[in-house]
Amino acid sequence: MKVLDSSRSLCYFEITGVIDMSLNKFSAQADEKLLKDIKKLAKKEGKYLFTIINEAFEDLLKKRRLGNQRRAALEQFEESLQDYASVYEKLAK
Repeated sequence: MKVLDSSRSLCYFEITGVIDMSLNKFSAQADEKLLKDIKKLAKKEGKYLFTIINEAFEDLLKKRRLGNQRRAALEQFEESLQDYASVYEKLAK
């Protein structure tokens, strides 16, 4: 893996191609076992720790967004059931 670093912007090559991103340092606390496992995973996959952490951030955000979308869809469905209950009963016959 080839790394090019210039100030706060990092460009690195992975199997899928070149990825260019702006990185910001931050401080956080993590469960000791989780951090150890994440570091092992990064090493096993030949990735940088920040790559694994960014993937986790992205997955969490997707999960939360999808959860909100599902909740909104269920609310719309429940409204529809209330508004069109008689129509649905006729269609079910």
